[in-house]
Amino acid sequence: EQANAGDVDTTTDVYALGVILYELMTGSLPLTPPAADQLDMHAWHHLLLTTRIEPMSQRLASFGLGRKDVARALGPSSAIDPKSLVGDLDIIAHKAMAPEPDNRYRTVSELATDIERTLTGEPILARPPSIGYLLGRVARRHRGAVVGGALLLVAVIIAGVVFANLLTAKRLADEEVVHARERATSEERHAAERGAAAVL
Repeated sequence: EQANAGDVDTTTDVYALGVILYELMTGSLPLTPPAADQLDMHAWHHLLLTTRIEPMSQRLASFGLGRKDVARALGPSSAIDPKSLVGDLDIIAHKAMAPEPDNRYRTVSELATDIERTLTGEPILARPPSIGYLLGRVARRHRGAVVGGALLLVAVIIAGVVFANLLTAKRLADEEVVHARERATSEERHAAERGAAAVL
């Protein structure tokens, strides 16, 4: 907006905070333009509108930094999961630095809310909701309960399989008993018929 002599409002501050977030997480600016004295304001505006900003996770990968490196850099006390850079923090920074003001967070508070939601493992508002994403976030926040539920489900499935096998074994045993009785009755009848034929 400043480069285009447009209206400067809260979304301009949101853009600046997105740049700061990007620099904090990657140690580099989102854009590496030519020397400032080589660009006039119109050229700056065009550069900002047309240049694709590399996601933070890709920028870190291009530096040869993996998730473990990011975790080490963030420090042991950090609540940020390095894996979230690939998803939520990339999306937050992208939304904050959208070229068009209407596509950014409307207020600094909205941006702060999404960052807090990332830190607490909640779904962020900038990401279009999907069942997989929401379930993944719930699972991450309630890992113990999810593991316990999964173990319980496995136990129920195993018990169901064992019970079904026992029922099948009982049914086969019952059928065998019925067949044995039928064979015994048939043999008795044949023996009686042979005895009657011998008498005649």
